[in-house]
Amino acid sequence: MDLNGEADNEEDVMTTIIPFITKGRDTYKGGANKLFTNSKPLTVGNALPPPKPDFWDGADSQQLDPAVRACLNTLIQPYSSGGINCPNYSLEAKGPSAGTSSVLVNQAMYNGAATARGMNALHTYPNSAPVHDRQARAITQTYLDGLLRTFTTHANPPTGLGSKTTYHTSQVAGTFMLTNKEAMIQGMTEARNARDLMSQVRNDLIDQANKTVPAVPSRDDPTIDFTSSSRPKRSKTETGVDARPPASPTTSSHDAYAAQTEQSFVAAVGRGLTQQEAFDHHLQHYMNAGYPRAEARSLLKRFLQRPGSQVVLSDELLVGEEDDEERG
Repeated sequence: MDLNGEADNEEDVMTTIIPFITKGRDTYKGGANKLFTNSKPLTVGNALPPPKPDFWDGADSQQLDPAVRACLNTLIQPYSSGGINCPNYSLEAKGPSAGTSSVLVNQAMYNGAATARGMNALHTYPNSAPVHDRQARAITQTYLDGLLRTFTTHANPPTGLGSKTTYHTSQVAGTFMLTNKEAMIQGMTEARNARDLMSQVRNDLIDQANKTVPAVPSRDDPTIDFTSSSRPKRSKTETGVDARPPASPTTSSHDAYAAQTEQSFVAAVGRGLTQQEAFDHHLQHYMNAGYPRAEARSLLKRFLQRPGSQVVLSDELLVGEEDDEERG
């Protein structure tokens, strides 16, 4: 690889060699060489500066539901300005005259811990309790003087009372790309496969998190079957007649919202939440959209108890339904 002999420093490597190795994946979103200033500190007392990968891939912020973005903000959003979030692939490189292997490995471990933490939070959303399944959802690669190495990072559970989650980084591949043409192709393939794999992981996690967010109907939607006591007030004409036309059963969106609520409720429970926690998760979304608490509780129960629903609410959730409607 003649380009390697021409690269004297890190900037040369990042502007000449890395684009050559990773070319063909220009549609991926990401960033480069900028501090993750919005990232929650990984160390006690901010002992280390925020991560600053030379190169990273993430997702367009619009891919992820705004509610999820707001909840996981400092875990998945590198910059407060938004734009690209959920990084889970990063790369560090050094020039042959200044870089050392130990420095690169330390940077890979740090970047990997920050990105793995965000992916684990996305994996368990809306459950705030960490899941230590030892599955790697973040990859970091390093390049130094022809050697491309690939590392994965996964979370380990706390080891005792008062301890916290730790992150373990493992080298899973390494190719010296200057040996011959085949070695160069192998290294390029490893780089591109890593980015492709992390893109798939990232997109799957985003889709799964989005499924737990309920679609909240407008309180003015005439097709929603509110209870008589919790139905929002409707505008009326001077004669006292409801100004809005009655909803047509054939076009009603009530069943559609009920079905989606069931799906998001089941998805939330599937993330390890209890029924009460999943219900509270949905309730908060409704209240954020302007619903009074009692009205939101009543409508959610109507959705989840519709005929044919697969959800069987616990006795604890069913208690107080009449009181909710009276307060509505």
